[in-house]
Amino acid sequence: MLTDDFYVVAIAALLPLTAMMLVTQTNPYHALVIRGILGAVAALVYALFGAADVALTEALVGTMLSIT
Repeated sequence: MLTDDFYVVAIAALLPLTAMMLVTQTNPYHALVIRGILGAVAALVYALFGAADVALTEALVGTMLSIT
C-alpha cells in the first residue's frame, strides 16, 4: 500500500522544494525557469488527484503564460 502511493508523495514533496528554490533565486532568468518547473509540478499533482480542469488551467496559465 505504501509503495503504491510513494510516487504521489515524492511528486508532492517537490512543490515546497521548488517553491523555496524560487523564493531564494536572485537571477531573474533562473527564477523564470524555476517558475515554469513549479507550474508543471503543480499541474502534475492536480492531475494525479483527479482535478483535470485545474491541472489544465495551471499548465496553460501558470506555466506557459507566466514564462512567456
